Amino acid sequence: MAVFTLQQFSVSQDRSAMKVCTDSLVFGAMAPVKPGIRVLDIGCGNGLLSLIAAQLGANAVCAVEIEPGAYLDAASNFSRSPWPDKLTAVQADIRIFAADHGQRYDLIISNPPFFQNQLSSRDLAKSLAWHADSLSCAELTSIAHRLLKPDGRFYVLVAAASMQTWLLGARQAGFHAGKQTGLRGFAHVEPSVYALTFSLKPEPTLHERLTVFAAPGVYSPHSRRYLEDFLPRFAADNQAQQ
Repeated sequence: MAVFTLQQFSVSQDRSAMKVCTDSLVFGAMAPVKPGIRVLDIGCGNGLLSLIAAQLGANAVCAVEIEPGAYLDAASNFSRSPWPDKLTAVQADIRIFAADHGQRYDLIISNPPFFQNQLSSRDLAKSLAWHADSLSCAELTSIAHRLLKPDGRFYVLVAAASMQTWLLGARQAGFHAGKQTGLRGFAHVEPSVYALTFSLKPEPTLHERLTVFAAPGVYSPHSRRYLEDFLPRFAADNQAQQ
């Protein structure tokens, strides 16, 4: 069984095409989650981002996933977590879900596919998880706009190569760009992905870069600040400081 173990929960990912990776973990840990909010996770995969949101204090998290295997992983992970009453997995096309759903959310999170318009995989699950052909930037930003509360946030992880497309698409959907964080593995390389935050109301646009590793296998102080409550390697240090 492919299981990724964190301090407070574990992520089974046998049936999920996309596995837990450092970028998704940092992205989730940086999410602007405030205690008591309602969160929607679009394309939740194995449920990692939803589980992180629950640990950060979200009151309710609805996780929507179209691919059956990933949905089953997410549902199983939620039921085994410390927050089963806060987490709900829904197997659905987000376009149909949005059309039939009247609930609005304080925060919408998404880690969408990066490889739009590339050749499709022979494996359907990987095709659904890795390709954006089935849900475009324009569709996702439009859906997020429809389901977000007026003072809410839309938080999305995008490839560096497509960031300008997402900024334009979000603006056309009626969003204002807020914080833009470039994630890079080491200080000497450019960011490979960006965590983008959008809102329906104007706010200052902030640009920053987060370097994940100070050296191979050594997390930077910046990334450790976000990951220290999640990665088991930091648990002993946290206990010693208490």
